[in-house]
Amino acid sequence: MMQIAIISDLHSHTKALKKVLQHIEQVAPLAPIVCLGDLYECTIGKKKATYVRNIPLAYAAITSEKFSKMLRFLTVRGNQEERIATVTGLPQFNAYPETIEIDNALFIHGHQFGWTPEWTAIFPTYPHDVIFFGHSHQAAYYKQGVRHIVKPNTTVSVADEQLFINVGSVVDHYEWALYDTDAKTVTFQKATD
Repeated sequence: MMQIAIISDLHSHTKALKKVLQHIEQVAPLAPIVCLGDLYECTIGKKKATYVRNIPLAYAAITSEKFSKMLRFLTVRGNQEERIATVTGLPQFNAYPETIEIDNALFIHGHQFGWTPEWTAIFPTYPHDVIFFGHSHQAAYYKQGVRHIVKPNTTVSVADEQLFINVGSVVDHYEWALYDTDAKTVTFQKATD
């Protein structure tokens, strides 16, 4: 049995990440972790980022040595990393891959999707069985484009039809998901505050 712990949207929040990593250690200590991006919080807004360039990292993002030491997992690039790279010119923030594929599952941040004004995702077509994403900070699964909001400890099957799964956010809700590649299930998780 292979399990993968999936986290997203950390936004430089050390306390929340520590709690989630401790919860993963309790629930699935052998599971590798995949992060869906937005590791860091960019302090430069979208409008300003269209013209600001080559500013020091200390002014562009919230970073700390304590937080950085906890980042020992695979991750895709989120929109926060892209904005930090744009305004600082530092290449390491664009070095993260846009997607990761494991066992016919796609891991992507989700800012690449279209989004309605109500924050409903408009999904592209993918050949994968399951697509994991973050970005909107809302734990839910999408079946044939219809959103189903979930509570912690909800398990859904990904065996019969393609699902898009938002694992929620570390920063706001201490959420993550556990994907069992053999059982073809995803269990939504939440660390306690």
